Amino acid sequence: MLQNENSIFEMISQAQEYMQENEIDGWLLYDYRGMNPILWDAIGYISNVTRPCWLWIPANSDPKFIVSFVDQNRFEHLGIKTEFWVSREQMIDSLKSHLPQHGKVAMEYSPMGVLPRVAKIDGGTLELVRSLGVEVVTSANLIQYATQRWSDKELDSHLKASEILTTTVKEAFNFISENLDTNLTEFEVAEFIRNRFTESNLITPDGPVV
Repeated sequence: MLQNENSIFEMISQAQEYMQENEIDGWLLYDYRGMNPILWDAIGYISNVTRPCWLWIPANSDPKFIVSFVDQNRFEHLGIKTEFWVSREQMIDSLKSHLPQHGKVAMEYSPMGVLPRVAKIDGGTLELVRSLGVEVVTSANLIQYATQRWSDKELDSHLKASEILTTTVKEAFNFISENLDTNLTEFEVAEFIRNRFTESNLITPDGPVV
């Protein structure tokens, strides 16, 4: 499901807040053929992107996509300025023009591979960005801050769901104890729980495992 435009700019605002507080000059997200799902989690999945693409989020100014001319129409619905390149040389020149010389740039890189879930950038791309005169730091904490925190509404929803689930578990055990002599099946218990979910307006992608 595609993210809406407001959620993308909210993510960018949160990222910039974190970078300003932690003396990071920008966040450079890179993907080629789906190697960095963190980018797509942040902006929403876009199909048929066939060339390397970059999203540059500076700490103190507007973000920009740097993408191939071939993919020029894929990103326009997001409302973020886009710069196109045709050759690899143009791509590198574009990166160089935006990245701060001797600055600190966050990428999906994990020093010594400590956090494999964050390590989405290949060694060659890391070498390329470093060759442009910047220090590359991990985006691990930045990702958490900008994309993984709950809003007050989300926290409230979680707390309400946990209360309903706790009550449902107790009711399910009572249902089992009351029907021990009826050859009760696991399917019937699962159906009991699913019905409770429906009655409580809970949405789940999977049924209970009993």
